[in-house]
Amino acid sequence: MNGKAGLIRWWGLIPFVVVVGLIAGFLLLFLDSLIESTIEKQGSQALGAQVDVGSVKTSLLDHSIEIRGIEIANAEKLDENIVEVGNFVFNFDLNQAFSKKLIIDELTADGIAFNTKRKTPALPVKKPAKKKEEPKEEGDSGSSLGFGGLDVLKGMQFKSPKEILQNEKLETLERIQQVKSDVDATKTKWEDRIQTRYGKDAIEEIKQKIDGIKQRAKKISGPADIQAITADIQNLRGDIEGRVDEIKNLKSELKAETEKAKAMVRDLKDLPQKDLARLKSKYSLDLKGGTGMVGALVAGPLKDHLNTARRYYEKAKPYLKKKKEPVTPEPETPERGKGLTIEFLKPKPTPDFLVRHGRLSITLFGQQVSGDLKDLSDNQKIHGKPMVVKFDAGNNAKFDRLNLDLTVDRTGSTGRDTLKTRIGGLKLTGFETGKAVKVEQGGADIESTFNIVSEDALTGNIHVQTRDMNMKWTQSESGELADIMQKTLNSVSKFYLNFLVSGTVNDYAVKVESDLDRTLNRAIRGVFDDKVKEFEGKLNAAILEKTQGPLKDSSGALANLVDLRQLLDSRESSLQNLLGEVTQKALLPKLPGPAGDLLKDFKLPF
Repeated sequence: MNGKAGLIRWWGLIPFVVVVGLIAGFLLLFLDSLIESTIEKQGSQALGAQVDVGSVKTSLLDHSIEIRGIEIANAEKLDENIVEVGNFVFNFDLNQAFSKKLIIDELTADGIAFNTKRKTPALPVKKPAKKKEEPKEEGDSGSSLGFGGLDVLKGMQFKSPKEILQNEKLETLERIQQVKSDVDATKTKWEDRIQTRYGKDAIEEIKQKIDGIKQRAKKISGPADIQAITADIQNLRGDIEGRVDEIKNLKSELKAETEKAKAMVRDLKDLPQKDLARLKSKYSLDLKGGTGMVGALVAGPLKDHLNTARRYYEKAKPYLKKKKEPVTPEPETPERGKGLTIEFLKPKPTPDFLVRHGRLSITLFGQQVSGDLKDLSDNQKIHGKPMVVKFDAGNNAKFDRLNLDLTVDRTGSTGRDTLKTRIGGLKLTGFETGKAVKVEQGGADIESTFNIVSEDALTGNIHVQTRDMNMKWTQSESGELADIMQKTLNSVSKFYLNFLVSGTVNDYAVKVESDLDRTLNRAIRGVFDDKVKEFEGKLNAAILEKTQGPLKDSSGALANLVDLRQLLDSRESSLQNLLGEVTQKALLPKLPGPAGDLLKDFKLPF
């Protein structure tokens, strides 16, 4: 007995039992709180939002864990939960747990709800990153006056023409000033030229010369006097004839400059309309075909949901990615005569995390919807199966049928995620579009498909067919247009919406198609066009009022230039008359006696 007893080393066994007991006691007392704090801490860091757990109950004998009251806060709205789970129960493989693997055969999650109000606001986990620019729906011009922002619906306010003309320079007035200055400069130049050689003083000087010759002719006493007077007559005639020729040339030159000035003044008449067109494009409103009304009303809320899904998809991707598998070396061929090492068959590798099956219960549209989750793992390449989520619900108070199929496939070389949903007979009551229309009552059928390839390339389509719609226009500050919009919405009982999504997960575009656009635009355009015509008519009248006087002044300046042509005609006529006076017969009349005989010897050509 003593020998056998000596085989048991009590001094070593007792401490071992004590240590195991302490560990077991610790686990029994503190394991639940340890798991709870770990979920809250690690979950908050992973999701970037506060995670709260109501309670954790662990059973090592049953290999199960029950978690109640899971709340994941919305990092963008701290008074809301992005998701809430009432009860979360699963069993796990204890042997795998010792290998740091969490393998769950069966999981149950009840009371899953989205976008619920929190009792107390969550605390921010980290400083929010700089907000990325959200994608724009196609056709959005970005203009605050276009349909894209719906600001055009807020009373269609135009600036007054008086206010516009106080802040804007009219090109018409600037050009009138320039033309008038050019015409006045031309007029001054020609007045100086005419005055110098063809003014009244020049004509009077010629007349005085003629009178002088006449007086000298009365006092002729000999051939010398006759010869001197004849030379003066010839010189004077040459001067007058030269001036007449100059005037003819000047008239031709003046005509060319006058025609040029006329063209400049004529062009001024078109400038007010050019000013009108320029100011219309700047201050008038443009529907640009009236497209995008429905897109502005519903694309914004849709993009908010898509962006929320995108953010959480990005957070989930690291946990769904295939991990790098260890490289197994090729077996070496043994040398001749040497033995071969034969390894025993190793167990098939398993992912570090795997949920083989889960039963889910989610609240959608206020109704409980049950579904199944299969093969959720962190390494689908090893597991060999994609994750699949399916929901299939029948008739209830909110819809006739709901189907949802989600597949996240990382088993191949290219990842592919697919989400298909179909909701038939959805009953809409008090549904806000997010902008200016509220659906008081109605029904809709919704079908959607989204595909993400290689975790980046995104395509999607959402088709909505409505019926029995009763809608209300909610923008009370839209003035006259609000009445038009409400009357138009009252006339619409059904329409379709089609959303086409394309691009990448982080940079996508949403194109909206709908037959409701045409109905709304026809109603709006009648009022809108009348408003535009009224505004443009007043603006045109204000421009004409401001430019009418200066345009008249420019025509007056041109008239003064035309008067110079008449002045040259008058001067030419005067010189021609004077030229008729400067002749031998007119200035050297028949003289009696010897003086008269002397004139016969001078045969002048005039």
